[in-house]
Amino acid sequence: MFYKNLLMKYHGVDRNIDVSCLAKMSIGVPLDFIRQAVEKVLSVRRRITLKSNPLNPMEIMKEVLMYQHPTKMMENLDKFERRISLDRKRVEEKKP
Repeated sequence: MFYKNLLMKYHGVDRNIDVSCLAKMSIGVPLDFIRQAVEKVLSVRRRITLKSNPLNPMEIMKEVLMYQHPTKMMENLDKFERRISLDRKRVEEKKP
């Protein structure tokens, strides 16, 4: 629904565009990044050509795939969890 709401704001976009593939492949991508990607793809120049060259979902998909998942943040979270005393106790309890 998020993709549909974003795309329907633009007049030249086909109302029957299939966004299910976009929704499936963008699981875990922040909505703000998706919004920025759609705005980047549908620039003024691209919107002018929508009537003669309809929007292909692959155009948006290429832009959304540029997203870099925050691996550094996840590593820091793992380090933090290992330092928590409850986590240490669980690990110690599992040891024979």
